[in-house]
Amino acid sequence: MVRKFQTNLLTLFIPLLLFFSCGNDGNSSSGNTENEVIPELTRFEENGKYGFKNEVTKAIEIPAEFESALDFSEGLSGVKKNGKFGFINHKGHEVIEFEYEEITPFMEGNAWVKKGGKWGKIDKDGNTTTPLEYDDFQFFTDDYYKVKKGELWGAMDHKGKIVVKVEYDQVWEFKQGFFTVSKGEKYGFVGENAAETVPVEYDYVFPFTEEGLAVVEKGGKKGFVGKSGEIAIPIEYVGAWAFSDGLAKVSINGKYGFLNTSGDLVVPAKFDEADKFRKGEAWVTLGAKQFYIDPTGNCIRDC
Repeated sequence: MVRKFQTNLLTLFIPLLLFFSCGNDGNSSSGNTENEVIPELTRFEENGKYGFKNEVTKAIEIPAEFESALDFSEGLSGVKKNGKFGFINHKGHEVIEFEYEEITPFMEGNAWVKKGGKWGKIDKDGNTTTPLEYDDFQFFTDDYYKVKKGELWGAMDHKGKIVVKVEYDQVWEFKQGFFTVSKGEKYGFVGENAAETVPVEYDYVFPFTEEGLAVVEKGGKKGFVGKSGEIAIPIEYVGAWAFSDGLAKVSINGKYGFLNTSGDLVVPAKFDEADKFRKGEAWVTLGAKQFYIDPTGNCIRDC
C-alpha cells in the first residue's frame, strides 16, 4: 500500500515538475514574471535610434533599434519600428503588434492608439476597449477625456462610457459635476450622466461654484442658474460674478454690492469698486476711501 501511494504521488508531481521546468515562467501580458525584479530603464539615443539602459548600472538592456520610444509606463513602452508603433516589455519583446500610427503611454491599463486615422483605446493584451472611431481626443483629467468625431466634440470617462454626447461644437473641463458645452454661439451645461441639464441657450456661462449656482448671460444681462437648470436668481444684472464665500458681486447702476444665494441684496450696491469675498471679508472703495467689509457691508479693516 505504501509503495502504491508513493507511486501515485510521483505520478501526480512529475507532470507538475515538467510543467514548471519547460519554460512556463508565469508571464503576464507584459511578459514579467510574478516575482521578477524589473530594472528601472532609461531611454537613450544612438545614431538616431532609441533603446533603453539600466538606470543603475547603465548597461544596455534594449539595443537602440527603434525610430521613436516612450518611457516605460505600467510595464510597457510604446516604440516605433518600420514606421509603425507597438509596445514592448522590459526585455525588449514585442507584446502588442506594430500596427499603429500614434500611441500614448498606458494609464490604468489602457492606452490610446491611432490606426487608419482614427483613435481608440486598447488594453495590455492589445484588445480594443474603446472603438477606434474618433478623429481626435484630449485629456481633461484622470477621469475624463474629450473626444471628437468630424467637427463635433463630446466626452467619455476613463472606462470608455460616453458622458457628453458627441454633438457639441466645444466641450470644456468638468467642474462641480458639470461640463460646459456650446453649439454655435450658445452655451449650457451637461451633467456626467450625459443629460443637458442647463439648456444650450445662453450667450455665455461661467462654471458652477460650490454654492451650486452658475453665472449665465442672456441679452446683455446676467443672472444665476441652479444645477437643475432653473433660474435661481433673475437675469437682470448688468454685471454679475461667481459666488465666493456664499456671496456674489453684482453691478447695479454702476455701483457694486453683493447677493446671497437666495438672491437677496445683503450688501447694498453703493461701492465704486469691489473684490470678491475671501475668508469673510472683501476689499471695496467708496469715493477716495479703500477698506474691507464683512458680509453685512460694515467696515472691519482700514476704516
